[in-house]
Amino acid sequence: MAGMQGDQPSTDALRSVDAPRRVLVVEDETLVGLDLALALVEEGFEVVGPARDLATALALVSHSIDAAVLDINIGGQPVWPVALRLQALGKPVLFVSGYGPEVAAPPALADLPRLQKPVTSKAVARGVKVLLGEDAEDADGPVVH
Repeated sequence: MAGMQGDQPSTDALRSVDAPRRVLVVEDETLVGLDLALALVEEGFEVVGPARDLATALALVSHSIDAAVLDINIGGQPVWPVALRLQALGKPVLFVSGYGPEVAAPPALADLPRLQKPVTSKAVARGVKVLLGEDAEDADGPVVH
């Protein structure tokens, strides 16, 4: 039965229809992570994190995440394992990074959208809305590619 895991309802099945969408934020720069979290909360999202390292980020990945905003470089390590786990769960991912196209994602992640830093936290929040199909008509939103 959909929304069930074994004999117990999944976390997704128990969430209220009116519950805010949950967004995992993975950013190793404390102030940037807090700014992103604040912008997402102001747009009506519930923030999970911000996670400042890969171990914490991997521990926070769950079926109850609706989307994720991931910095590509977390403490000198690529965030690819987190993105791959989210992708396996069917969760949309938005990369936000100071690295340009010269830092190529693994082939399985190459088509995921990426916003180039510097970018405002409000633009990232709009990007998440676009990613989730909540604000696709927003012509003033960021170009998510």
